[in-house]
Amino acid sequence: MRISFAIIFLFLFYFNTIAQVDSVTKERTKRDSLYLYKKIEKLSKRNRWIYEAYKSVFTYKSPAEDTTAKKIVIPKKTNIVRKRKTVRIIDMSDYDGMIIKDIFITSLDPSGYSITDTLRKPENFAEKAANLAHIKSKRFTIRNHLLFKRGDSLDHFKVKESERIIRTSAYIHDAIIKVEPAAPSGDSVNVFIRTQDRWSISPSYNYGGPWTIGLKDDNIFGFGQSVEQSAYTKGLSKDSTIYYKGTYVVPYIRNTFITALGFYNTDKLNHNKGFALLRPFYSPLTRWAGGADISNFIIPTVLKTSDSLFDAVTLDYTNLDLWNGWSFPVFKSKETSKRGTRFIVAGRYFHQDYNSTIKPAHDKFLTYQTTDTYFASISLSQRKYYKDKYIYRFGTTEDVPTGFLISLISGIQNRPLGTNRTYGGIRCVFNGHLPNLIYVNMYVESGSYVNHGNMEQAVTRLGFGTFTSLINIGRWKWRQFLVSETTYGINRGFNERISINNESGLRGFSSPTLVGTNKFIVYLQTQLYLPYQVLGFSFAPVMYVGLGMVGTEDNLFIKNQPFPVFALGVQFRNELLVFNTFQFTFGFYPEIPGVGYSVFKFNPVRTYDLQFRQFYVDKPGEIPYY
Repeated sequence: MRISFAIIFLFLFYFNTIAQVDSVTKERTKRDSLYLYKKIEKLSKRNRWIYEAYKSVFTYKSPAEDTTAKKIVIPKKTNIVRKRKTVRIIDMSDYDGMIIKDIFITSLDPSGYSITDTLRKPENFAEKAANLAHIKSKRFTIRNHLLFKRGDSLDHFKVKESERIIRTSAYIHDAIIKVEPAAPSGDSVNVFIRTQDRWSISPSYNYGGPWTIGLKDDNIFGFGQSVEQSAYTKGLSKDSTIYYKGTYVVPYIRNTFITALGFYNTDKLNHNKGFALLRPFYSPLTRWAGGADISNFIIPTVLKTSDSLFDAVTLDYTNLDLWNGWSFPVFKSKETSKRGTRFIVAGRYFHQDYNSTIKPAHDKFLTYQTTDTYFASISLSQRKYYKDKYIYRFGTTEDVPTGFLISLISGIQNRPLGTNRTYGGIRCVFNGHLPNLIYVNMYVESGSYVNHGNMEQAVTRLGFGTFTSLINIGRWKWRQFLVSETTYGINRGFNERISINNESGLRGFSSPTLVGTNKFIVYLQTQLYLPYQVLGFSFAPVMYVGLGMVGTEDNLFIKNQPFPVFALGVQFRNELLVFNTFQFTFGFYPEIPGVGYSVFKFNPVRTYDLQFRQFYVDKPGEIPYY
């Protein structure tokens, strides 16, 4: 059975690769699949108001706007009214060393504008009215993301990194930076930054369990700050309690790249609050990073304390987490790949203060006791990025990381009763790209505590992910994704069990009984991108096929029954919205232990959360077990 599934997956992946090559080499006669669309446009032009309504609903991305499409030669018109100016990206390395005389920042509203076309503006009432309700990002908000300032000597690598960092903001749709001489002859340049916002406000809701309503704004007043607030209840009776939770984030304070955040939740079953300051390794050029946070959690739960005993307890604990890291260049070369190669050392202090009622005799590894843990790591990292489109987003620029990371982690944990133990771990990650063929992500990581020569809470994780280059089928586009993950735990605690449920493995799979200490998952996703839009939403049909297995230390997953899942649907995405994706999918599950056989589910698969592992250095700690 398992061999059959493996053969099917390999056949599907091989077939799609062959189809990619075939699509490039084979010329086929194309039919006009937009006949109905253009017919509606022609009829709507008979009435001005109908045509205005048509333009506010339907949008067709023309070949001129689609940079990935083949160019179509159009006969020149004799009555040219104006010449459209397009922003061009040039090789900025020629300007290295010149003084930056001035920095000009242009922030665009979400609707009707183009990041590259300077003459494109909102044309219909819907676009103009929508922009009136939006507050554009302030210039200082964009300036907080820059690695350079006025008066600096130009460094093209810092300019490109600044452009990428701007694009990482949730409220930015796209960004482009170009450099031009300040005068026909001279040693100074001007930097022009052009950004386009997304709609930053998004509502949230849920019905059933629990009933929730909320609102999030990722760019308050154009300041780049984020606030999220929601209220929820677990019933609709008069006696039902209303709980509140929220977060507030202030990113990149005054160009220091320090982010402040606070959060809280009043739910009596998950009461928490906390505050943190964080400065990550946001770029390969980052010299130092660090963080400090304090948080408190109160969580009533039932814990397994032995093979047959369970305790109802309230976990009440406070965390204090401090860390710092320093980065050093390995090479002095100006080459991009070598400048992105860094040697990084980091240290961390993590204090966890428990007020729980679990007796140490019932706590196998003293997991729920007050502890002080010290971690240290040394890492060698290389980060580069290339630009692509139609991976996780629809037609906008995406920065895809390539490179590698090798980290060695060590630690010591001070526990009650003098039972201290040490920790050791390793993490290796590789991301590679073969142009016009395939992108590959691989990782292996392993770590364990050691107590008197015995391994405790050990874990080893292996992962592989890949997607093909963009495949063109006429005006349609297509990518193939493949992801597999393996987790193996050794001598874990009674409450440390993993599953293949939902985000932990297979989307929509939710078994209350299938748990273990090791697992394997693999899923294949076919994603289409169609060139049609309605109300700014693009269409993307998706097919998802997955397989998962779970095992224990005495009975490995490879000896157990595999559980497949099949899903088919369509995704709707508007890149100008922060909450930009919704979809309709139907999933079929031949068997879910503890639930039943031949189970059908609506909307089980969230295709937009298919992401590959990053390899930037973070605070040192335990290898995660999930």
